[in-house]
Amino acid sequence: MADSDPFLQTIDAVYAGGLESERMPEALEATSSLLGAVGATLEVISKPAKRPIGFWAAGLPDVSRTQYIEHFAALNPRIPLTLRQCAGDVAWDRQLFDEGQMKRDPFYSEFLPHLGLRYFVSIVLEQSVDTLAVVAVQRSRKQGHVEKREINLMRRLYPHYQRAYDLTMRLKGASDRSNLLENAVEWLTDGVALLRADSKIVYANDAMLSFAQRGDGIRTVGGILELAGHEARRNFDAALGAIARLGNASADAQSSDFPVMRTGEAPAYVVSVRPLARAKSRIVHAMGRRVSLDTVYSHLKQIREKTGCRSVPELIRKFGEWNVPLRLS
Repeated sequence: MADSDPFLQTIDAVYAGGLESERMPEALEATSSLLGAVGATLEVISKPAKRPIGFWAAGLPDVSRTQYIEHFAALNPRIPLTLRQCAGDVAWDRQLFDEGQMKRDPFYSEFLPHLGLRYFVSIVLEQSVDTLAVVAVQRSRKQGHVEKREINLMRRLYPHYQRAYDLTMRLKGASDRSNLLENAVEWLTDGVALLRADSKIVYANDAMLSFAQRGDGIRTVGGILELAGHEARRNFDAALGAIARLGNASADAQSSDFPVMRTGEAPAYVVSVRPLARAKSRIVHAMGRRVSLDTVYSHLKQIREKTGCRSVPELIRKFGEWNVPLRLS
């Protein structure tokens, strides 16, 4: 049955690792077991920097990863061989050295013995101008050199690892773009929250979270923004209702800017609620000082410039495309 086939189980683990990079060690562990090895690694190397920029491992102690990345990665004699290979090519020790040469090499004689390792078989996932990505399976001296079985298994695993790796890089790229937008909004000292059509908070920057945690005029309850004072709540509900009626001629021109009173002599927050897309997204901009609406739009302009957006609707579309995470903790 498929569930008991080690090769199919390994493929399942590989694709799971592609979807969730934190599960990549599970894929490497399954691969190591399939090939009867000690452990396995997936290493992504920046060619300009000449050092790893991504590293996953299974079967190796954490200290070895740090030691490898900081020192022995630059001495790894296997890398020059893989740099000459194409994606899908397999490499193993006998293509590099005989046993005498291994004894004289610091990588083989110092680093590997400390981990109980000796031999390897690897396959290239990416070979581009800037990047080399390689999956390598590590074997002990007792397990010996790889044979045709292990080499063929690596070739069979290649298309699955390659697709999983490509997915991992695409998801990482999406995450990086999301972080770009988030960092641009975090740059503001004023509170900014993006609300869904049902008024749930999709995103709140640190300033807005700080305001809410104080509980002085603004707070969050169950992921929903709440304002203190009957008049502020009435104005807020009216503003959200107007946005919900987008498309009606009587509602299109409506917007709302109003104060939210705070305790003591603290200045009121100035809250501005605006529709930012036809999908009825809303942005709530809360300021801890009295400023004009020109300042609000100036801040939005700065966010657009930092994210490369030409318009506010484009900015909001990117919020949706990049799936900016909810951060209320």
